[in-house]
Amino acid sequence: CALPILNAKPNVFHGAERHQYHRVEQDIAAHIERVDFAGYSVIEGFLPADRNDALRQAVRDVYDRQCADFGEDNLVRIGDAGVCRSPFMDDTLFCDLLTDPLLMKVMRHYFGHLFTLNVQRGVISAPNERHPASVWHREPAYQNFTTSRPISFSIIFLLDGSETANGGIHILEGSHRFETLPSDRYVMDHEKVVEAGPGSLLLFNSALFHRGGQNVSDQPRHSVVQIYTHPLLKQSIEFPRALDGRFRDDPELAMLLGY
Repeated sequence: CALPILNAKPNVFHGAERHQYHRVEQDIAAHIERVDFAGYSVIEGFLPADRNDALRQAVRDVYDRQCADFGEDNLVRIGDAGVCRSPFMDDTLFCDLLTDPLLMKVMRHYFGHLFTLNVQRGVISAPNERHPASVWHREPAYQNFTTSRPISFSIIFLLDGSETANGGIHILEGSHRFETLPSDRYVMDHEKVVEAGPGSLLLFNSALFHRGGQNVSDQPRHSVVQIYTHPLLKQSIEFPRALDGRFRDDPELAMLLGY
């Protein structure tokens, strides 16, 4: 008869070197390991419902103001339909997202104590409309190489969750380790939709190939995207110039914003 399994630990050859995730802070260790191997991790219910609802409304409000300022037709023309840029500059509700303590632990794990905000944007994926981010891509653009550690790290606050019906986030698990996008057949066979409820958090190495899906529901899907980068990458936006000194005296934000 078969011998009973005495424990749940894998039987590993004694000469195989193991990753030292026990040295990572306990509340992020499992997510760090998953990001390293799969390229991404999900934290369900990260945002309380009331804060999640407030952020969803704030994304719409900021987008409406930016449409009034720049003209919605102009945003469509440049591929920014449904995208509000740097919402923290319009509404301080988004500032707390930039320096969330758990996110800062993750960033310090990968980047040490010096890293910058490259992008914060609110995204509205409207029903039955093709969103600009629906093409397979990685950040930064044109990165056709890989690195042993991330040089860019992405965070998505999934205010309406992520699922097939609402055009959730599609990923190619493990693709952050490869320089090029695989064949069409491989992509179609292996793409995966991130399944997560409202208020969840998606963390991933920005080199992971990903895209937004087609929203076939009757409601828009809202999210907030933040991308942090190693200092070797220049910021996409000159935040100090745009802010004209705002947040200069905040030690954490000043570092993040590039002062």
